[in-house]
Amino acid sequence: MAEHSQAKLVITDHLNSMDWLGNELPTLDVNDIDFSSGMTSDLPQVDEQDLCYIMYTSGSTGTPKGVMIAHHTVINYLSWMQEAFQLTTNSRVLNQTTFSFDISVWEMFLALDNGSQLRTDC
Repeated sequence: MAEHSQAKLVITDHLNSMDWLGNELPTLDVNDIDFSSGMTSDLPQVDEQDLCYIMYTSGSTGTPKGVMIAHHTVINYLSWMQEAFQLTTNSRVLNQTTFSFDISVWEMFLALDNGSQLRTDC
């Protein structure tokens, strides 16, 4: 999948389990980031048509197939969810899926977008 997607960087929280990756791609271990210092660099400009992520599915062939998801797809879905559920900073969102499953994107970003609390321990 990393080769198929032409990934430029792999972000992980388990660098020691990434031995399958070899040395071909740079990696970033989120455990090594000091989030308390704040962002010091400018964020890249992103167009709504730009690729947000690639979701892989085995499909009917058993071979992973990438489905490209653009930023506008995520934003449109999050807007619909906010309109439907009216979350506030007092709301709590239960993250019930693993971070590798596409539904987790909606759960995580819905909470972040509205200042809600994301719960994983319920």
